[in-house]
Amino acid sequence: MSELVLPLRTGSPLIVRDSAAGRPGCLDRLALLTGGKVRDAVSAASPQCEITVEAPSGRSCSELAAWRRYALLLDRDNDGFVITLRKGETGSPPPPIPVGLWQLGLLTACISAVLRGARILPVHGALLAVSKGGLLLCGQSGMGKSTTSRRWQAAGGSVPADDMVLLECGGEEVIAHPLPTWSRCRESLEGASYPFEPALPVAGVFALARGEEREELKEAASREFFMSIYSACCCFASPLVRLLPQEERERLLAAIRETADRLAEVSPPTALFAHLDGNLQKTLKDYL
Repeated sequence: MSELVLPLRTGSPLIVRDSAAGRPGCLDRLALLTGGKVRDAVSAASPQCEITVEAPSGRSCSELAAWRRYALLLDRDNDGFVITLRKGETGSPPPPIPVGLWQLGLLTACISAVLRGARILPVHGALLAVSKGGLLLCGQSGMGKSTTSRRWQAAGGSVPADDMVLLECGGEEVIAHPLPTWSRCRESLEGASYPFEPALPVAGVFALARGEEREELKEAASREFFMSIYSACCCFASPLVRLLPQEERERLLAAIRETADRLAEVSPPTALFAHLDGNLQKTLKDYL
């Protein structure tokens, strides 16, 4: 058995364990992508997510969903998740790039930690690095987060994550850990890197919109600003919200609302109206 360990600042680390024969989860490759550590699974710590062949005996595991390759189970005894390899997969070599397994493994590990009381949540947003920490851009798919991230990079800036960010809200600051852009990884792993550490304190939050004539920051209506943040907080967790039993669903929904409330307090309600002809360094000068 092996397990990938991703450290958190405010609690126990995230642990994805591969206990299936042959280690089809390829956690060593996932470690290269995230900068996490892979170790032999000798600790007594219960993993948030376990990859295996059969549901562990002696636990109250119920199947939540099944796909062609995998099935997802909830271990209600430990508030953890189990991914079992579907029949026909165990006798064949693992996929050359098991990105779908990694995505499900990390997502369920995060949600398991939430169910265990950790004040974390994976959110949909782009993270621009500045001297004071990170600026989080929230906006619907297609609004321009990736384009804005590329513009920031072209101007010499750093973009630790342009799609998925894990937020820790358990301390005085909201801390952002980069997570992989899975659509990018499905194309190729060459050159892909999303180091989980170093994490950045969130120094500003913006609702991203498109500037019709020019690029600018503007005060946003409080309700619209919050809904942009809430949508970002719901994005990755929503599939599991629909699958979970009522008790776990209510706990997860409460955590989503708490994270959105905390994130909305980081900075005044502000919208970034991005424009391709704009100068992001100039637009965001007060946050550099």
